[in-house]
Amino acid sequence: MIELHPAAGSQPARLHIAGELCIPAVAEARTGLLQLVAGLAAGPLSLHLGDVSEADSAGVQLLLSLSRLLRERGTEATVVACSEALRSAAKSLGAADAHRCFGLPEAAASPSEVA
Repeated sequence: MIELHPAAGSQPARLHIAGELCIPAVAEARTGLLQLVAGLAAGPLSLHLGDVSEADSAGVQLLLSLSRLLRERGTEATVVACSEALRSAAKSLGAADAHRCFGLPEAAASPSEVA
């Protein structure tokens, strides 16, 4: 599941990705992500990846591509939630460390961002 919630007041737009990010699901997820990013209004974006249940190298590659696309568009993006499954896959491929995930900074989620 991929959902884009528009910015509201002082809250940035929020991209929520849930479910599996493995080879079988990545092609469909990629198409959906590209469509959402194409329609994204200017401004900051928070990525909520805490509900990703499973991920492999294809899912990590998809999120690295998303990160690059957002940087090219000049979108300030921050990862505010990342599941253990996704973090483990990203770390094993060198795409995450203590402060960055998929080339994007990580921030602690506030209660209003998680809801």
